[in-house]
Amino acid sequence: MPEWVSISRLIDWIFVGLLMELGWLLLIFWKNRSKSRVLAVMILNGASGACLLLALSWSQQNSPPVHLALALSGAGAFHTLCLLMAFSHQNASIE
Repeated sequence: MPEWVSISRLIDWIFVGLLMELGWLLLIFWKNRSKSRVLAVMILNGASGACLLLALSWSQQNSPPVHLALALSGAGAFHTLCLLMAFSHQNASIE
């Protein structure tokens, strides 16, 4: 298989696309802070996905386990923040 069709190259291209999408979302978030809750959740989910892609890329490159642990911990932290935002919004709408 050619070098440009490899799994690690595909992961890199997906990662670049995800970073472009996150940059676009951050730009929209910066301009429209009044509608920021939905955008913030999307940004947190995208950041979590970026951490997971980074962990996958590092696992393909046989990186040290501490790098994988940091990337996976980052993904978990972003998901936790996303859940906290969702539950705090849900509780605010009940009251």
